[in-house]
Amino acid sequence: MLHPLIPRLQETLTRHLRLDIHKRFTQANSAAPLQKRSSVRKTNENWSNFSLQQSCSNLATNLTGQECKLETNLTRQECKLETSYRKRVSQKASNLSQACRVKLIGNYSKNQIRIQPRIRTRDISFPKPDVLILATQPFGQLDSERRR
Repeated sequence: MLHPLIPRLQETLTRHLRLDIHKRFTQANSAAPLQKRSSVRKTNENWSNFSLQQSCSNLATNLTGQECKLETNLTRQECKLETSYRKRVSQKASNLSQACRVKLIGNYSKNQIRIQPRIRTRDISFPKPDVLILATQPFGQLDSERRR
């Protein structure tokens, strides 16, 4: 698959090369003196045709080389973009699976706490046994027990 800019680049290069070829052709024709002999004219025409063909062939090889370079660069860029996209997708998938695991563990813990009966609440603690004994006995007996 070619990059969308390649046709536009080819058009621009073709336009510039046509202008360059036209310029060379007009320079070659204007530089050659007009001579009356037909053999000299044929030689100049053949020479200008040869130079035109040579420049066209050079242009074609340059275009082919540049097109190949562009294609390889674009292929590299596409591969880089595709690998970075795949990395991002895999990272998001792993992050999502980790988040789902954490959420699942949290929900499981909450459900286990709801299912299991609680003996007492966390904020109210049981009184110590010494305080219970002291509260149930009359005050006078406490003094006698302390003296013993």
